[in-house]
Amino acid sequence: MKLGVDCRSLTKGQNGISHYLSGLLKALILDKNPSLEIVLFSPGKILDIYGEFNSKQICIVSTPKINNRYLRQIWSEVYLPMILMKHKVDFMWFPAHRIPLFVPSKIQ
Repeated sequence: MKLGVDCRSLTKGQNGISHYLSGLLKALILDKNPSLEIVLFSPGKILDIYGEFNSKQICIVSTPKINNRYLRQIWSEVYLPMILMKHKVDFMWFPAHRIPLFVPSKIQ
């Protein structure tokens, strides 16, 4: 099973969503389920404080840092759905409740 995760909150400073997200990702990594592959998607480099996500179980897909809020919206609505199809994720998790309008129909 391939789980995609919108990790844009891990590219900024620490906040409630980033603590929640990093805690759950750590639990998934510690579970060491060999059938689970996690793909992290972000519009920028994930902060170094989350270095434990450099694991064989996790693939990180990021673009150069996008600071402009309008470009981040384009990343979310256009680029992210396209790259989801490329990586063929089975499930996609949007922890910050920012879901693109057009998520590929095969993704749950």
